Amino acid sequence: DRRLAARLRYARVPYRRRIEDFDFEFQPSVDRKLVEDLATLRFIEENRPILFLGQPGCGKTHLAVALATVAVDTATVAPFAFVSASRLPDVKRS
Repeated sequence: DRRLAARLRYARVPYRRRIEDFDFEFQPSVDRKLVEDLATLRFIEENRPILFLGQPGCGKTHLAVALATVAVDTATVAPFAFVSASRLPDVKRS
């Protein structure tokens, strides 16, 4: 859909990912029920930040981008940022 693509560009989402495309069988340590709960975006309504931690290649960015895509698709207004672990000390200070 062109509208969603435009909104994703405006929100500066780096690329498009969907939760449905995440391979939970390849990453069994990722809790599917928790991810599905996050996809309701209730954490935004409750003003709770989320942070994905894990080894490289475990799907952190995929899930973060997928949640941002859900938020943009539902026209949810919320601040979000993609931050690498090496920058967390800087983010905490600001």
